[in-house]
Amino acid sequence: MALSSELRRKLKAKAHALSAVVQTGSKGITDAVVAETEIAIEHHELIKVRLVGSERDERAAMAAKLAAAVRADIVGTIGMVVILYRRSKPKKAAGPALTPGRKSASAGKPQSGDRPWSRPGAGAARGKR
Repeated sequence: MALSSELRRKLKAKAHALSAVVQTGSKGITDAVVAETEIAIEHHELIKVRLVGSERDERAAMAAKLAAAVRADIVGTIGMVVILYRRSKPKKAAGPALTPGRKSASAGKPQSGDRPWSRPGAGAARGKR
């Protein structure tokens, strides 16, 4: 997915305050680096990765290889740091599933907004009974 210039600008602004969460070693892009990057980008969507490489061309190739391996877009590079972005998959609801036709255990019980003293104007009458 190609990033629009507006989205790229916003992502760079968000990434400014981030620290690098993955760092490559002297062996470059290994399976372990790809696995850690995959975990980090799934959890955060926007991450910074520090690439260890002496030449600019070598770091650009490593960034492209890593981005392709984790199916992410390169937002930008700043020296030895590359910013990667991949939209997270929508998370499923974590709540318990109810069977059709059954009410939840809390149905019919007063909720926090049902207390008489939480309504405007009801607090004055509470102490004068």
